[in-house]
Amino acid sequence: MLRRVSLLGLLLEPLVSILWSLFIVWTIFIAVLWTTGLGELQLNAWVQNLNLRHSLVLLCKLADPIWIALAAACAYLSVAETHGIDTARRWALIVFAVVGVMVAASVWTRWPLGPVFYSQRLGIRLGPVPAGIPLLWLVVVLGGRALVMRLSRRAGHGAIAIGAGFVALVTIWNLESLASRTRGWWFWYSPETRAPIAPPLQSYLTWFIAAAAIAFLLREPKVIGSKPEHADRLIAILGILNGVFLLTHI
Repeated sequence: MLRRVSLLGLLLEPLVSILWSLFIVWTIFIAVLWTTGLGELQLNAWVQNLNLRHSLVLLCKLADPIWIALAAACAYLSVAETHGIDTARRWALIVFAVVGVMVAASVWTRWPLGPVFYSQRLGIRLGPVPAGIPLLWLVVVLGGRALVMRLSRRAGHGAIAIGAGFVALVTIWNLESLASRTRGWWFWYSPETRAPIAPPLQSYLTWFIAAAAIAFLLREPKVIGSKPEHADRLIAILGILNGVFLLTHI
């Protein structure tokens, strides 16, 4: 019996394929950029043409937020194609609302993440919140949730949420030193001296609790999506991000 293909799926399939290909190409560029340490200093020394040098420097500065945005777009469209645009929109709004409040509160009050300062390296700001932060959380939570469901098909909703929290914890452990020391996405500081400090333990705990809580709020309209293979794409996106983080460490 042939599987019925929805109109939404027919409309989204080309866009998903294009964005997925673009994400893969951009990931290769990011991997080269991160592992070689290519930046403004090297470009100033190597590129003599002023206009070309300025363009390449701007491209390097925008590379990180573009990469995160492409990953989030692929994740969002995969959910839309599997569960429908309404579910994808609802899940994205939940992630953005929770993360936005959490990040804004941390910037203003140093709670719950700790004393953190966000740079301009993750795109435009919506108040104190860089656009790349909620987009990153969208990838981590959706990918972590999909991974746990793939590994344990009989897990209950609460167990899936806790598992997603652990996946988020592993991801931030993999990313933290790169984000705060190498890429300059954010910085930790002492409230008394304003001097740089190591990431506080509460930031890791917050990632775990917040990711688990968000995942618990993401209930599916049905047990199995019409295209369950797209859960693998969510897992692949999260795996690719963590792979680049690990490769840069190595």
